[in-house]
Amino acid sequence: MSYSKGHPSALVAHFFPGKSQSFIWHFLLFLLPVSIVLIIGISLHYSFHVKANLETLEKTDLLNVRLAQLTVNNVLHDIVSDIKYLQEHNQLRNGFIKTPRARKILEQDFLSFSKNRKIYDQIRYLDLNGKEIVRVNDNNGQPYAVDIDQLQQKDSRYYVANTLALERNDIYWSPFDLNMENHKIEEPYKPTIRIGTPVYSSYGRKTGVLILNFDGKKLINEFRRATANIANHIMLLNESGYWLIHPQSKNEWGFMFSNPTTFASQHPQLWQEVSHNNRTTQQYIDNSLLTYATIFFNAIGTNNTPAGKEKNTLNSKNKSLWKIIAFAPSELINQSHADFFQRNALFYGIIFILIAIGAFLLARLQIYNQKSEAQGEYERSFRNILESMDLLAITLDRDAKVIFCNHSFLNLSGYKLDDIINCNWFEKFVDPNERAERKERFTQTFVSGISGGHREGEVIIKNGSKRLIGSSSTLSYDSNNIPVSITFIGTDITEQRYTENELRKASQAIEQSPNTVLITDTEGHIVYSNPKFTELTGYTKEEVLGENPKILQSGETDKNDYKNLWSALKNGKEWIGEFHNKKKNGELYWESARISAIKDTDGNITHFLAVKEDITEKKLLAEEVKLRNDEIAKNELLAGVGKMANMIAHDLRNPLSSIKMGMQILHGLPDKPIGEEGKELIDIGLEQVQYMESILTDLLSFSRPEQLNLEWISIEKLLDTSLVSVQSQIEKNTVTINTDYQTGLPTIHADKTKMRQVFSNLISNALQALKTQDDQEPVISISSFISMTDLGPMLEVQIADNGIGIDKETQKKLFEPFFTTRAKGTGLGLAIVKRIIDQHKGFIRVNSEPFSGTTMSIILPISLA
Repeated sequence: MSYSKGHPSALVAHFFPGKSQSFIWHFLLFLLPVSIVLIIGISLHYSFHVKANLETLEKTDLLNVRLAQLTVNNVLHDIVSDIKYLQEHNQLRNGFIKTPRARKILEQDFLSFSKNRKIYDQIRYLDLNGKEIVRVNDNNGQPYAVDIDQLQQKDSRYYVANTLALERNDIYWSPFDLNMENHKIEEPYKPTIRIGTPVYSSYGRKTGVLILNFDGKKLINEFRRATANIANHIMLLNESGYWLIHPQSKNEWGFMFSNPTTFASQHPQLWQEVSHNNRTTQQYIDNSLLTYATIFFNAIGTNNTPAGKEKNTLNSKNKSLWKIIAFAPSELINQSHADFFQRNALFYGIIFILIAIGAFLLARLQIYNQKSEAQGEYERSFRNILESMDLLAITLDRDAKVIFCNHSFLNLSGYKLDDIINCNWFEKFVDPNERAERKERFTQTFVSGISGGHREGEVIIKNGSKRLIGSSSTLSYDSNNIPVSITFIGTDITEQRYTENELRKASQAIEQSPNTVLITDTEGHIVYSNPKFTELTGYTKEEVLGENPKILQSGETDKNDYKNLWSALKNGKEWIGEFHNKKKNGELYWESARISAIKDTDGNITHFLAVKEDITEKKLLAEEVKLRNDEIAKNELLAGVGKMANMIAHDLRNPLSSIKMGMQILHGLPDKPIGEEGKELIDIGLEQVQYMESILTDLLSFSRPEQLNLEWISIEKLLDTSLVSVQSQIEKNTVTINTDYQTGLPTIHADKTKMRQVFSNLISNALQALKTQDDQEPVISISSFISMTDLGPMLEVQIADNGIGIDKETQKKLFEPFFTTRAKGTGLGLAIVKRIIDQHKGFIRVNSEPFSGTTMSIILPISLA
């Protein structure tokens, strides 16, 4: 008996859903209930653990705070007992201390006391003037009495003055701080409390004061021993919120180093609560456990306040107090959660693994039983499926013998079933040239136990032709999980591959085409572009996919062309035309285009295909040919004009000279022979003769252009000279002239005479345009400046008027020979101007709108080199 993996198992699940369940489903079926019970147990254990830890923390904190309070109070009471004991010394009571013998006795007793107690750095007796009478220094456990000549005057010290001011049996407590020597903090740090009390003789007379320097390290050590269980979050603070004892020593004694950081500044809300409650208290504030108690240390041993009596607030008369605070932040409280998992994760993990292993074994056993039941039915159903499907199906054993094939394969091969069953597959159906390689792959499949993916191979059918088959394979296994057969399921893809090859050829032709090819969807979004498109436009395929071909538009193509294009395409027709488009870098180019619709088998338009050719060079060549033809025609016209001008000048100039001379002679005669009327007629005649001479001069100048006489000239002087030449016309027409010359303009290499002719002509034309403007003051503005062009920096001169302006049609003909809009004139003035500017390799532009004035711009190179 055999069964299949992969695809066949899916068939089993399809045909036998009630008997075949997934392994994961069975695994979870056993695992989940037990896991739920385990999770409930863990949750209960976790809840009890957290609650117990929290209760332990509360009890531990409260116990340690009270123990610390008791310890500190005991130390302070011991200090009070010590100072009162010394206060009762006989020598002090008798008042005989000033004698050497009495002083010696007192020194010895102080030395003995210091050596036994070992908690006082200094023991001193001072007189009422603050002068040290006896002083014993601890000297690191080796006490000694200070010589008389080394005893000091201490009346300026605050603790001496405060002690001298006390009443009998009162005790002064200094702040708990670091000892200072010579106005500097002593190093290593020496925490110190100074305790003082007045000394009275047996007769009730105050004789001096007793001062003890208590070594604060003894108090700190006692505090730390008492609170060792919560050392990571217990602290001792003074009344200002500064730390005297802190888990991190760097935070201690901040007030000695002008450090503004205090418990009060870090936890203002907590300090507000602590500072207003002097009773031993434990409470939760902001998810933190706060346990605190108060020590009124300077009330111990005084007559004013009984020892141990607590004040209500820090604002009471006696401000000298300390706060013991056990501060367990939320992080410390939550540590119990992490502790639980650290302690129990391994234990519960092992239990869960054991449960999972048990569920795995049970599920595997269940699946195995189901497979055994379904295997027989599966194999029959699998064969029926292979028979009924339209796909080709064959099964080969390990020796490559055919043990099954369906009707689809029989129909393809042309053989009968008996011709195929038990035959060797490779000998009957595989080309001898491919047989060895395919046998090797076949054998390797059984060795590796891995079915191959999609494969393609040729099969020789009965008529000797070859068919290309695309197939996938599935191994079948026996009960020992050893592959025993392989089933191939596939389809004949001979025609499909032929079509794909043809499409590949067409695709390569498009990809390698010298023309650009674009394909868009029906909305005009680009779905394909060939490499030539990228080469021409600079846009990559990724940049244009999904874009509209409008990204190529330059604005130069008529909108009606686009309307006609879409109209033709929507109607399924082909459109042929030209575009003036723009590349990615902004460069313009011309292309011819043939655009047509792509239709599906139902005749519906699915896409549009555009095949385009770059015709920029052709356009430029055609334009150049046109320009050359125009130039030839122009030269022929000029030759004719020149010939005619020479003839007219030759035939008319001499007669005109004679007429002019005669009229000038008549004009010079006395008035009587000809009269006033005659003189007026002579003036008119002379004016007309001068007009005719100017026409002849323009004709000769236009027909016979002279060579340039180049020199370096100043454009400002040239413009001013041109204005002077037409000054009479300017004054006659009362025109305002505005000039604006950019400073520092370079000289230009030009023909001074011809350029003066250019500017005089343009200014005269502007004056003519202003004659018909009656509703505003006539103004001509002349400016010169450096202009940046594609050819580099050039000199630009603008002559602008506020006259009637020039329409677009007239602007097109403005520089043509013999074109004029005036009753008088040859129409050669601007043509001569244009030719002179061309000779100087410059440009002339017109910017004008009707009734908005005209601006003539002359752009000249600085040098003709």
